Amino acid sequence: MIRRKLSVILLVTVLFLAGCIGGVVVIEDGNDDSEIMTFNHQFEVIEVTGVTGPYSDSYCGIYSFEECHIFLISISNIGTDDLFISPSYWSAIGDDGEPYYGSMKEGLSKISPGATTEISLGFDVTNGVKLTTLNFNSQTLDSDYEWLLDSTDIPSYDIVQSFNVALNVSASSVEDDGDHTLNVTVTNDGLLDFTTHVYRWGAIGDDGIVYEGPDLDGEDKVVAGSTGMVNLTFDVPNGVKLTTLQWDDNANSVNCSIPTY
Repeated sequence: MIRRKLSVILLVTVLFLAGCIGGVVVIEDGNDDSEIMTFNHQFEVIEVTGVTGPYSDSYCGIYSFEECHIFLISISNIGTDDLFISPSYWSAIGDDGEPYYGSMKEGLSKISPGATTEISLGFDVTNGVKLTTLNFNSQTLDSDYEWLLDSTDIPSYDIVQSFNVALNVSASSVEDDGDHTLNVTVTNDGLLDFTTHVYRWGAIGDDGIVYEGPDLDGEDKVVAGSTGMVNLTFDVPNGVKLTTLQWDDNANSVNCSIPTY
């Protein structure tokens, strides 16, 4: 079983997915010649078993800017040799066009001829990206001695995001001492608690300068799945107005415009 410190195996709907059922591939050699090769396997994605947040025990999706997408896969060896199915033989393409690679697997590392097994395969995926294509290194060489990839489309599935925060400045004012105070609503729809530490905040003035280290009135964090409010007071020179509020912890960032005041 996969153990999660956050207990955040979240999936609105468990989806059963049509997969790739082996077969043949036609290989073009660039000279209008082709050959038909039969793969030595059959595989399909049975279901998406979870999309989890960071800080798990599986070494998959461990950072705050990524998630772990976990698939249950059935694979059969219809060849005459052992078939290796460790994470290094799997990859996927995201809806951002980037490749992602298997980093976690539960199950056998190889299967004997004629055998079928199920494995759980996890991919480190950038925050908010959805995987669309699953690839398997067939361990079969083409005529140019390149490894052939067998692929299948992954039907759409629901995802969650580790960092999914929206900011809204509901009111702005200039105090008697000249400081500028912003009333900020923080909506945290992610998996991670959102820290409101003063050194994470900055505000851009209409002079182009970023003003940092405000005084903060409010809670020190907004827990996952909740909404909170903080008041930020910035020391700003006379005649300058703040235009953009920003938050950054070096792994994630978010910003919003400040209404004219």
